[in-house]
Amino acid sequence: MMNIDVENTLNRIRKVTANQHLGVLATTAESRPYLSLMVFMISEDLSRITLVTRRNTRKYREMVDSPRVAFLIDTRSHADTFFTATAVITAEGIATEAAAGEYPALQASFISQHEHMAEFVTAEDTAFLFVNVAKYDVVTDFENVKSLDVDNSDEGITYSVELKANY
Repeated sequence: MMNIDVENTLNRIRKVTANQHLGVLATTAESRPYLSLMVFMISEDLSRITLVTRRNTRKYREMVDSPRVAFLIDTRSHADTFFTATAVITAEGIATEAAAGEYPALQASFISQHEHMAEFVTAEDTAFLFVNVAKYDVVTDFENVKSLDVDNSDEGITYSVELKANY
């Protein structure tokens, strides 16, 4: 049986990611950060985020050269209740390129979720990358932070959650 804190945190991540189509990818090169707005897909078990980009882009080169990345997804709006009503999720992980044999299934999945991306995801110079998530930080009510560790081992995926203070 799953710990209630873990289950609630997983459900919060699922709820936010089900309604969002864009996130912000953070990469680094030569100790300089770079941010990119990206369309994404997320696996049902939340262990993997799938991104798509052209191979001739800065973000692609940075993910290949320095695969440790972060990906931010949020529910922000411009309402007065922004800070208390917004959930912000940051996933940390390692980026790896999908194998060529995985591309047809990834293209079909991406197109089914993001029809407007059909031409882009089927282009010859498009690359699919996975962010293999090691940790999520989930911020709600402006300052309540839970950290969810994702351990994806040969025996399966396990999760643990910790409440963070002054994070």
